[in-house]
Amino acid sequence: MNVPMALRRIKPAVAHWATNAICQHPEVLNFMPDATPRQRIWLRAVDWAFVRVNGDFGAWAARHVSEIPGRRYQEVGPFLRDLADWACAEGPSRHFVTRSFMPSMSLKTVTALSADWHEAVANHMDGLDTTFPPPWYPATRVGDYEIVPIENSAELFREGAAMHHCVGAYADHVQSGRLYVYSLRRAGERVATFALAREAASATLIEIRGPCNARPEEKIVAVVRRWLWARAPLPPCE
Repeated sequence: MNVPMALRRIKPAVAHWATNAICQHPEVLNFMPDATPRQRIWLRAVDWAFVRVNGDFGAWAARHVSEIPGRRYQEVGPFLRDLADWACAEGPSRHFVTRSFMPSMSLKTVTALSADWHEAVANHMDGLDTTFPPPWYPATRVGDYEIVPIENSAELFREGAAMHHCVGAYADHVQSGRLYVYSLRRAGERVATFALAREAASATLIEIRGPCNARPEEKIVAVVRRWLWARAPLPPCE
């Protein structure tokens, strides 16, 4: 199959970065949807699965990404990352995997096993109380909402247990400076948890989850995005 010809309807900027990974697995293009908007989502998701996870998960994603609900990659991508966290679980969290990932599994099976794993990890997360590096942005209030940086591993574990998701597994990433995690609250009640990743002098919202790993309402996501857009550049990494 001629990969560039198969991508002829995709915008060049999207096709360019997707082609490198997918050219090595041209057979997966048989699963690419017909509609151009869905093709863009599919290319980005499958490229991520091959590059950031592994070949088995990439091949599985190629077959099933089109079944994941969502009209934008911002909806499909986080869902796929949650599944990858389960499929590639390592260390102590691996103990809670009741059935290992197989490329032949259906989306329904993978989603159910991933949800069970996230719940188990959140309910059993514990560890040493480690202080994280200083937060990238301090606590602040945005309208009725309070944005609170999570500054140590004990608070991160408590956030995961209270919200019934596995954010506690991000402790090593926060400690290394790759991520910072914040809790969004209203009237003292946890509403959502979100993670920022550093990109040079700016921070990017890569994950936002409500209770039980649910996607928060769009108005809540908009609050976080507006707050982030108004932040000053990050200082250089030490």
